[in-house]
Amino acid sequence: MDVAVFGDSRRTPLLMTAAKDLSLVKDGRYYWHARGKTAGNIIRGMHKDETEDIYENLPNNLNILLLRATLPKSQDAYRDLTSGILEQKTGATVKLVPNVSHMLHWGNPEVVIKEIKERW
Repeated sequence: MDVAVFGDSRRTPLLMTAAKDLSLVKDGRYYWHARGKTAGNIIRGMHKDETEDIYENLPNNLNILLLRATLPKSQDAYRDLTSGILEQKTGATVKLVPNVSHMLHWGNPEVVIKEIKERW
């Protein structure tokens, strides 16, 4: 897999290895790792159904932690709004992970590992 395919200068060989869990390769073509109904439900969940509509269905005894990305800064207002709704409706704890984008477990794995070890 060529780094240029992703157009991201932050990619390293280690990140490229980690990225393999997100794709399948068949006949030299790359496919998303989710298939059929699973992929459809993921897309629907992200773009059609409001996630906040399910919050009241969550058990009250959950100790929810949201590790929130901080990059790009242009998305801060939206992230603040949505994570605030999660906090309000579920009592979740939201922690900002500095200098990482959506795939924060790649950008700062130490923070993710620390939180997992402390909670489980």
